[in-house]
Amino acid sequence: LRVPFSPQTGKRVMSEEDFRELIDGEVVIEEKLDGATYCIEIEEEPNLYFFGEYLKIKHSVSYDRIPIPEDSRFLWYVIFDIYEKVQKRFLTPDEKREYAEVYGFPIAPLLYKGKIKEEDISPEDFIKKLARSISHMGPNLMEGVVIKNYQKQRFGKYINEEFRIEVHYRDKILEENKMDPKPSHPCNCGK
Repeated sequence: LRVPFSPQTGKRVMSEEDFRELIDGEVVIEEKLDGATYCIEIEEEPNLYFFGEYLKIKHSVSYDRIPIPEDSRFLWYVIFDIYEKVQKRFLTPDEKREYAEVYGFPIAPLLYKGKIKEEDISPEDFIKKLARSISHMGPNLMEGVVIKNYQKQRFGKYINEEFRIEVHYRDKILEENKMDPKPSHPCNCGK
């Protein structure tokens, strides 16, 4: 059995077994942002990789509320993960938020944190329902969600059907997203 979820890397479909392993235990579910993925290194933190979406150019989703970072090195970026090179692990959401507060960069909006219970709704339907929300960074449906199990260092994503397209943004007329100088949503590091 295959489910419409995929590993964070690659575009293949995740097996039912891998999906169950991903959602076993506490998970973090964040908005999947639709930009160009980059790895950023800063000289103050040589042991860390900052992974983020560069959102200046519209891909499939328009954004008009991208936070302006305090640190101009992060202009147009929203950080979704930080990797610690020595320990070879992704930092927890709390650790990521601490770095966001220190360096003043926005982070991917958190939608859910906890165990997914199967009492009223299946995990698949719970995740799909979260993905049908309006983006925290614009007036449109979000592209999807990223499911993260930091204890197991396993990650997956779900993309809404509307955005499962093969047309590359560079094959369209390029449009620029917009920044928000006064964001009031959770991806502005709680400041």
